[in-house]
Amino acid sequence: MIYGPRNVQLPARVYDVETAREIGQVVEIDTGEGAVRCATAPISVDRDGEMVCHTIRYRTIHAIFGGYGRPCLFHCYGRR
Repeated sequence: MIYGPRNVQLPARVYDVETAREIGQVVEIDTGEGAVRCATAPISVDRDGEMVCHTIRYRTIHAIFGGYGRPCLFHCYGRR
């Protein structure tokens, strides 16, 4: 499943559980592929007007709903 601002409970948080650190600047999460797409910090735009991003890959990403109809938290395990 692909998650972004339209289908998460904002403000959603994303954590690398093994390092106990929050992942910032998250643009999109693909739990099926184990990918977290993040904007660069500071945010920048390329020549085509697209936001510059990088992808962090994990073995597994768990969406946590916390009583909401949409996920409000993501736990990422096994950075590749």
